[in-house]
Amino acid sequence: MTQGILRIATAGSVDNGKSTLIGRLLYDSKSIFEDQLSAVERTSVQKGKTDLDLSLFTDGLREEVELGITIDVAYRYFSTPNRKFIIADTPGHAEFTRNMITGASTTDAVIILIDVTLGITEQTKRHSFIAGLLQLSHVIVCVNKMDLKDWNQAEFDAVVREYQSLSERFQLKNVAFVPISALKGDNVVDDSKNMDWYNGQSLMRILESIPQRISNGTEALRCLIQCELGKHEELNYYGIKLLSGELSVDTPLMVFPSNSAIQLAELMDGYAPTKSLNGCVTAKLATANDSLKRGDILATKENQPTIERTFLAMICWLSVAPFDVANSLVLQHVSGDYSVQISEIEFVVDMHTMEQLHGQSELTTNEIARVKLSLNRPMPFDAYAQHKEMGSFILIDEVTNATVAAGMIQ
Repeated sequence: MTQGILRIATAGSVDNGKSTLIGRLLYDSKSIFEDQLSAVERTSVQKGKTDLDLSLFTDGLREEVELGITIDVAYRYFSTPNRKFIIADTPGHAEFTRNMITGASTTDAVIILIDVTLGITEQTKRHSFIAGLLQLSHVIVCVNKMDLKDWNQAEFDAVVREYQSLSERFQLKNVAFVPISALKGDNVVDDSKNMDWYNGQSLMRILESIPQRISNGTEALRCLIQCELGKHEELNYYGIKLLSGELSVDTPLMVFPSNSAIQLAELMDGYAPTKSLNGCVTAKLATANDSLKRGDILATKENQPTIERTFLAMICWLSVAPFDVANSLVLQHVSGDYSVQISEIEFVVDMHTMEQLHGQSELTTNEIARVKLSLNRPMPFDAYAQHKEMGSFILIDEVTNATVAAGMIQ
């Protein structure tokens, strides 16, 4: 049976072969258009290559680096008979670490590429730390360029042993290891004939076998009031987005942050009334409620979100301008916008040693820190570990309207 769409992020140090790997996935899965293939074939010849340069399928970002243009995440789409994929291709340069967070925040899995000739680098540690921070459900470590080590199992095993201790430290989940040669195609889509000592699956087979994300119906009920749709016969109609769980007219609901109770009279999925559903829906209240407003969160009394004005969060500082305590910031959350101050920096993570640096008073680009945030009014939220959408936010500079940080509530 065909699986649903899998969202993947790729991460790796510069020149670890990430562009070639993505090119290999696209090429061997026959996801390249003829005009793209012809263009790459011509460029490969012009560059004096005897074989097709697979990295050219994705290397527009490299030209941006040379031109000094801001690097962003590029998205690649491909499919096999068994599954569709969206790859968030994140830059490998250390100065663009923030874009790995952008690219990986909405994915189900991450491919971390390691050059076997170099071993685990500082960027490997950065990307792995971020994967743990984002609580990604699957990590596939591809040990690349095995052809340069004569397909030696001992070289692969050495990288695996070192990374396993790293994965335990960063609390990574479902870590798989694959020895590959992106250049030659070994263990990327097709099984390798050069590494018969490897008994696992190719990268593509692993990606195809990753299970779908757990259904929202198994999680705590969280709904977002999107808008009031109008009144009819003195009953209120609202547009509601179901963030998680299962919504039913039989479920007694609480409104947060007001902590008031409501009861639904009817749910309409499009034009069809239904008792229980997922997604966006029109809801009719059993009794009128003039206090219900956009951004309110609906939940059950038994499983409520936290409602506080202050909380701890891990943030990645995205702005090229350093943090200034005098700047006015806006916290943008699924429930709305809040005026906010970073009242304390508990620690900054040293990206060289992964140690916690206490006593810091400033944040610079790409730095990850645990901070205390103080809001102008109470906000309903869940910890990121329990609910990604209710536990994540961005910080915006009120003057420039630029996004300066992304955060996960602890």
